[in-house]
This record gives sequence, structure tokens and C-alpha cells, in this order.
Amino acid sequence: MNEIDKRKRISEVYNRYHNKIKTTIELNNITTLISLHSFNPIFKKKKRNIHFGILSNQDRRLSDSIITEMKKRKLKVGDNEPYEGNLIGDTMYKHGIKNNLHHTLIEVRNDLLSSSTKIHRVSILLKQVIINSINRI
Repeated sequence: MNEIDKRKRISEVYNRYHNKIKTTIELNNITTLISLHSFNPIFKKKKRNIHFGILSNQDRRLSDSIITEMKKRKLKVGDNEPYEGNLIGDTMYKHGIKNNLHHTLIEVRNDLLSSSTKIHRVSILLKQVIINSINRI
């Protein structure tokens, strides 16, 4: 990618994305920020043996609460797995830490999202886990 295309992408995608999050937080008095992603069940020909990954940085309040809630349900949950959660400049850093919001990033193994039935099941589960976790902190 050349420098012009790079600057254009930063302006049109990256900055717009973060500006929208910032505005939404400010206008709606948001107190909790959750970023939701999915991950492949197999990486470099090795099966990942977790259902969910909870990624966190130095503020672990919400992440720890979610991990505890998931473990109560006998779910296989990774703490900063399958990725490291402490990334300077990511959404959690820019909008969670900088605004002192409760925040976490939840990774869902994408084979758990492979049908509308599975998506519904995971959605209900995450809703319950998140509500219980927020109420505990």
C-alpha cells in the first residue's frame, strides 16, 4: 500500500471508527465498553482448546468478572487467549482506559457461530454473562 492510500484508509476508516466510538460514549453516558470478535478454532494446524477468550489490559475489572462467570458455567475460557489484550492504540486502550470505563474484549471461537441457532445460543449466553459480570463490579 502506498503512502497516499495508507493516509486515505486511516482517514476514512480508522479515524472515522474511533471518532464514532468517542462521540457515542460522550453523547450516551456510556460506562461499559465491550468489543466482540471471533477467532478460528484451528491456528497453524493446532486446535485452540477454548470456547471464549477474554482479552484485557492493566484494567482487569470487567475481564476478571467475565472469566469468573464463564468458569462457573464450565466454559473453556482463555485469559488473554487466543491473543494478547494489551495493545496500545486499540479500542480498549483508546476508549476504555482513557475514559476509565469498564471494558473488555470478548473473542468467540467461530465454529460456535456457524449457524443461526448457534449464534442465538451464544448471544443469550453472552448477554447473561455480561449482565451478571457488570452487576458484580
